[in-house]
Amino acid sequence: MKGKANVLSEVNIFMTIYTLTRCITIMGMDELKRRLRAFLPLLSLYMSLLLIKYEIQKKELYLVI
Repeated sequence: MKGKANVLSEVNIFMTIYTLTRCITIMGMDELKRRLRAFLPLLSLYMSLLLIKYEIQKKELYLVI
């Protein structure tokens, strides 16, 4: 890949893989799965709130125009 953005994307992928590998080594696969499943509802809530915020901002923009 060429370009700074593409290289940074590759570095981020490698860092994520490294971190996941360390988590598996430290906790084990079963514990990591359990913790990720427990985290999913919080992530889902966060994403929903971001979408609501985006929709509100979009409506406010239409009101200004």
